[in-house]
Amino acid sequence: MRDIFINKHHLNVWYNHTTTAITLIDTNGVIKEVNSIYEELFGWSSKEVIGEVYGSRLNTELISPSEEVKFLDDLHTPQKANAVRTNRRGVKMLTELIIKPTWHKGEKCGYIEECTFLAVIRKSR
Repeated sequence: MRDIFINKHHLNVWYNHTTTAITLIDTNGVIKEVNSIYEELFGWSSKEVIGEVYGSRLNTELISPSEEVKFLDDLHTPQKANAVRTNRRGVKMLTELIIKPTWHKGEKCGYIEECTFLAVIRKSR
């Protein structure tokens, strides 16, 4: 039981103290939870996005390697890509996405997306 507590504690510390936006997604592609960095980076509160289909608010354009990133249904190993995402205020940002399936007793039970902010994309004059 102690190991379970320690693992939950480490997961909670990571989730709440990371510098990346974290999205927890169920096997149906529905957002179950986002962390505070997601709220800060993209401008939507957790109350606004929980229960919505993953990707429905964020305008995401995969840059590379887009041919390797699979739809969630087909995702069995972690996938990494760079993407341009537009937040609530219309700011375009270059980000790095890592999407990982989560497993419990051999069954896929959801996905974790880690989104790292890389740069703001400024309009050329």
